[in-house]
Amino acid sequence: MRGLDEATEARRRIAERDDDLLGGHSAIEVPEEAPWARGVYHLYVIHVGDRDRVRDRLAARGIGTGLHYPVPLHMQPTYRDLRYELGAFPFAERKADRLLSL
Repeated sequence: MRGLDEATEARRRIAERDDDLLGGHSAIEVPEEAPWARGVYHLYVIHVGDRDRVRDRLAARGIGTGLHYPVPLHMQPTYRDLRYELGAFPFAERKADRLLSL
């Protein structure tokens, strides 16, 4: 695990820079840290409306993105036997539709 602390600090510095660059835009919600925790920024995930259009525009400029966790937990096939339907957890569903990993 040599170098892990340095790599984590480097990701934190990059995340701080991204927060500064993106945080002022009303259409973009950047990651927030709880006062009692610090992120390691394995992923830097923003929330943005019209995610697919934003993703396409970034791709056209050579900026890679990812869709991590695009399906809310209650809609995963593993939990089908719980019989949750779309709309059961609207907050989670809205978030899943807006997540974009940079």
